[in-house]
Parts: sequence; structure tokens; C-alpha cells
Amino acid sequence: MGPKTTAGISSPPTKEPTIKLAAARLQDVPAVAYHDRVRVPGGRVGEVIGVYRREEELVLVVFASGECGELRMADVQPLSRGVR
Repeated sequence: MGPKTTAGISSPPTKEPTIKLAAARLQDVPAVAYHDRVRVPGGRVGEVIGVYRREEELVLVVFASGECGELRMADVQPLSRGVR
């Protein structure tokens, strides 16, 4: 289907976004992403260095001490967004 015309003036076809589509896209956005700073259970703060999608979404977090831990995304609290 081509563009709509009115008295010789053409306009591009309109795209009507739906609320359902917008809600589906928001669900695809992870709570945390690569380089985000997060607080883990126990109060430690670290930086996300990996995100894994399996049965559960997991994140790999590195702490200031150099120690790494793999945690469920649902268990970490985002503090700040990293540089992307």
C-alpha cells in the first residue's frame, strides 16, 4: 500500500504504536547491564562484567577486591548505569 494522497499532497503511511508492543519491549530490557554498578545481598558493591541468559538470568559481578561472583539478576540492586 502506497502513501496516502490528498489533492496531490502525499504523506507517508502512519504507524500506530500499540501499548502492548511498548510493554513487550520494556519486558525485554534487563534490570542491569554490562558495566552497571550493583549492590549484592550482603551489601557489597561491584560492577557487572557479564550477563547470561539461561533458565534464570545471571550476572557476573567483579568487586573492588578482584573477587568475582555469579548471581541471579533478581538478587542484585542497580545503583548506577555504566558507560555504554
